[in-house]
Amino acid sequence: MTDDDNAGWNAAKNVFGSDLRHFLCIWHVHKNWHLKIQQYIKDKEQQAEIYCLLCAAMDAKTETLYNKYIPRSFSAEIIMHKSRFPPVF
Repeated sequence: MTDDDNAGWNAAKNVFGSDLRHFLCIWHVHKNWHLKIQQYIKDKEQQAEIYCLLCAAMDAKTETLYNKYIPRSFSAEIIMHKSRFPPVF
């Protein structure tokens, strides 16, 4: 896990090889959510709603709770536009 700096990521790749998974710290996840939401959704109320859903989903401890916060239509919308977002896993 890094704090999203290229120097740390490049150093890890040099030491451990390029077959690594890159995880961002929670602060950078939230920062990137805000940037992407503002970039693609102009309505402030919708921005807030989507951000709250993402936060609730991230904190969900079970799949049932996750599904409660992320409606299927929302998941389908994200999947449809997944090329706009960096890969997670």
